Amino acid sequence: LISESDFTAQIQLALKMYPERQAEFDGLYVAQVWRQGDDGNQMPVDLPTSERAAKCRIAELESHKHKQISWYSIQ
Repeated sequence: LISESDFTAQIQLALKMYPERQAEFDGLYVAQVWRQGDDGNQMPVDLPTSERAAKCRIAELESHKHKQISWYSIQ
């Protein structure tokens, strides 16, 4: 998992190289899936993704009938 600052730096570099693709980048990685473990610790799951992909990932996680809580946040 890369840090948020590294991820942001990579996006900024790509936008310097391809500024005409700004609209595409704006909607790609806006949601982060999170999970709370049995111990109460919250942790990100996977890399930031689209809101639709985040909803699908949460549905997949919840289908395993684990007790952990899953959600996504918009960045």
